[in-house]
Amino acid sequence: LVVDDDLDNARMMAEVLGEEGYEVQVAHSPDVALRIWERHPYDAALLDAVMPEMTGWELARELRQRTPHALLAIVTGMDVRGQNRASLAQVDAVFRKPIDVGALDDFLSQHRGEEEPAEHDTTH
Repeated sequence: LVVDDDLDNARMMAEVLGEEGYEVQVAHSPDVALRIWERHPYDAALLDAVMPEMTGWELARELRQRTPHALLAIVTGMDVRGQNRASLAQVDAVFRKPIDVGALDDFLSQHRGEEEPAEHDTTH
């Protein structure tokens, strides 16, 4: 599931993921994302960090409660060092824009372990 209020960003991300062989659904708001997730929990979600109604961090918390083992990643153009540990703990990875498709594919192809969030280096 790709969640981004910027239609072009969401479309581009969905296109790239589709080319990589993923089945992708796009939501342009956190509310729509939550409704879609209720009907069909996804294996993974890529969440824009900054959206008007709810941040990607808040949405991650909601999705984590519903589906604890889903892979969740924040996609942002901003520095995340200001985020608190509780927010960072909700996600498995943070990707900086422009996104590294190889790193994203590596992330999505993993299966999250039961105890530890997956460590993921997006700087290669």
